[in-house]
Amino acid sequence: FGHALEAEIGYDQLKHGDAVILGMKCALTYSKDVKILNDHDYNRGMELLNRAPVKIDKTKINIDKLIERMFLDKKVSHKNIRLILLEKIGSFVIKEQSDVNVIKTAFKILGGFA
Repeated sequence: FGHALEAEIGYDQLKHGDAVILGMKCALTYSKDVKILNDHDYNRGMELLNRAPVKIDKTKINIDKLIERMFLDKKVSHKNIRLILLEKIGSFVIKEQSDVNVIKTAFKILGGFA
């Protein structure tokens, strides 16, 4: 999620750390949406991430272009986007996903789309 945001919005427009935070928010949302992560850990993770202010021009978020960027990532395997997701705080899992609709839903946590 973060690499796609960074590449699409522009390395000069979005700081790397901010892209990481936004990507983590998307990954947490995805993890919760597909029932990998429970609500308590999701809420705790979001609470912690929300403590770091992130400045982003939300009008530059185009979900379809972000999905295209994700398919260009080095982690793509057999036409599936590989995601690093949270099972619980301190424990992750790598999942492959070809259904872009689930991924699009996770990006919506960021709000404001082009």
